[in-house]
Amino acid sequence: GVKTRQGVLGLGGRAVRGDCSTAGGNQVQSILNWAMDAGKSGGLVSTARITHATPAAAYAKCAERQWESDRKIPDSEKKLYGHFLPAGHGESENPGPVGRRAGVLPARGRV
Repeated sequence: GVKTRQGVLGLGGRAVRGDCSTAGGNQVQSILNWAMDAGKSGGLVSTARITHATPAAAYAKCAERQWESDRKIPDSEKKLYGHFLPAGHGESENPGPVGRRAGVLPARGRV
C-alpha cells in the first residue's frame, strides 16, 4: 500500500488537498492502472456516481475528492487541474468511466 492523505484521489502522502501543483510526481497506480498498462481490459461498475470518491479511487488522480466536475473547481486551480483520468487512459477501445449525468452535462441547455 501507499500512504496517502484524506480528501485526495490517487495521490501519495506528499500531495496537499486542494493544491493541484502538488499532484505531479505524487500519483500512485491502482489495480485498474496496472491492468491497462499491461494491455489488459479493465473496467468499473458502480451503483454510486462514478465520480464519487469510492469508485473514483480506481482511476482518478486528483488533489480534491470534491472536484467531481469543472464547475466545482476553483478558477485558480483550473489551469493546473488536468483530468480525472491520467493521460493515455480512456484513449483506446476501452471506454472511459460513465455514470449519472449529474455533474457531467451543462446546467442548462442540451448537449
